[in-house]
Amino acid sequence: MDKYNVHPDELYALVKEYNRKCFLLRQGYKKNSTILIEHYKREVSRIKNLCYKKYGIVLD
Repeated sequence: MDKYNVHPDELYALVKEYNRKCFLLRQGYKKNSTILIEHYKREVSRIKNLCYKKYGIVLD
């Protein structure tokens, strides 16, 4: 896999957004809200795929 230079500000913003959406997804599971779960599950997977395709970084 090729290595890419990553600007810290861009990566920091993505990870911050990922953490926020994961938190909201966990809140959806706690409240048993299917609307929140469906929406944030898509958002979390979108950010994971973006980080992997663009930078080769796997978010967990």
